[in-house]
Amino acid sequence: MSHLPSVLTGRRLAFASALLLATTLFGGQRLEAVPAPKVQVRLMTWNVGTIYPLEVRLPKRFEGKVAQTIIGAQAQVVCLQEVEGLAQVRRIRDLIAGRGGPVYSVLSSASNPSRADGRATGTLYLGRASAAPVWSASTGDQAQALILDDVTIVNVHGPAGEYEHRRTFYPELAKWVKTLPQPVVLAGDFNLGPRGGAGLAAVLPWLRAKDKQIYRDLINGFAAHTELDATTVYGLIFDHVMLSAGRILTQERLRLRRQFPQDHRPVVTELLLPKLASRAAALRGLRGAGRGLRGAVSAAR
Repeated sequence: MSHLPSVLTGRRLAFASALLLATTLFGGQRLEAVPAPKVQVRLMTWNVGTIYPLEVRLPKRFEGKVAQTIIGAQAQVVCLQEVEGLAQVRRIRDLIAGRGGPVYSVLSSASNPSRADGRATGTLYLGRASAAPVWSASTGDQAQALILDDVTIVNVHGPAGEYEHRRTFYPELAKWVKTLPQPVVLAGDFNLGPRGGAGLAAVLPWLRAKDKQIYRDLINGFAAHTELDATTVYGLIFDHVMLSAGRILTQERLRLRRQFPQDHRPVVTELLLPKLASRAAALRGLRGAGRGLRGAVSAAR
């Protein structure tokens, strides 16, 4: 038969008193932690370029169709790849507004200055956003980031050519993403996926296996990622959305009438992410992540 000790230590007495007080105040109910605030983001990513060798970037005559597709998607953030540059993204923004769509702001485009084709990206967004560092990998390829409503968004266009570039680029990208204010959403055309990579890796089995491993290593560093069927006319899955935290509520490839020679389908996702506790701290972190990196820190409206 158990019995209480005749003398309680001071520590045990204090614990017993605290337990009695909690039981009295809360009626013996179990206390539960307050859930962390969350933010929901609808995001679209689309490589709008073409496979026509004389007109690789988005032709001006296609801008109206691109604008109309974005209106239909009703996304808060639109990550575009293979645009001609900031001027073209602004024209698309103006077409959207002129047709009664959302009034977007424009983030300055990142490009690869070492390539003649530019490989520019551009981001349209709604809401408050901070200035974004443009990050450069040792391969010369770039990515851009912004904080939108306490979530960091990175628009990326991965190397399309040699396997060696992807082998270098993605570990560097993953390392940089970890320095950004969390959570981070990584979205764009990766030229890489579960079926292999671009260029010769799409047809040579030994390179395909290596690209698959790069992709597996990359997604292992993220809490969630899209799982879609082919996003290109080649049957490859190159267009992805990856989250450092949170979950993907919905994901879809938009099945629209393709404008030849465009070769990618838009991907639209609904994301649920934990919200940053301090926007001010996030902004300090974003500025810190941009120190010492090649490129510029700028946002254009």
